[in-house]
Amino acid sequence: MNDTQKALIAAYLPQVFLVAALDDLYPEAAVVKYVKYAIIVSYFLVALILKKKHREQKLMVLALMFAMLADFFLVFSTTLHLGVSLWLYGVLSFFLAYVCLIIAYQKRFSIGKRELYVAVSIAALAALVLITLLPYLHGTMLFGAVLFAVVLCYMTWSAVCT
Repeated sequence: MNDTQKALIAAYLPQVFLVAALDDLYPEAAVVKYVKYAIIVSYFLVALILKKKHREQKLMVLALMFAMLADFFLVFSTTLHLGVSLWLYGVLSFFLAYVCLIIAYQKRFSIGKRELYVAVSIAALAALVLITLLPYLHGTMLFGAVLFAVVLCYMTWSAVCT
């Protein structure tokens, strides 16, 4: 781990714990949503400012931008009382963030025995989650959940295996 990574972890890890604690103590409070979104925006801005030498780093900044947009649509916009749901835009933004990460992680990706073991483990965990959620998912929501699970599993698998 280089000095920049250490500094980022030291700066942002306490913020993660702060948001988790605030979210637990004051669920759905607008001020907590503002703090969450400010932290997400700061992640993106720091990533944008840092020097990027490799294509993968640029893709990860793009992924952070899509994650920031997703959080705007899913979290921050609910504090604005717009009278319209932006949920679908949030889900699509997260989907695009994961696609960017999948592309970034493909650089040194190869399939061997270890990678297959990891794939089976991730698929089993995803199946357990989907089975648990199955009673609550119907129609397009079920299709979307399965599609999202596949993309998320593949992104996780390629990240672990690079």
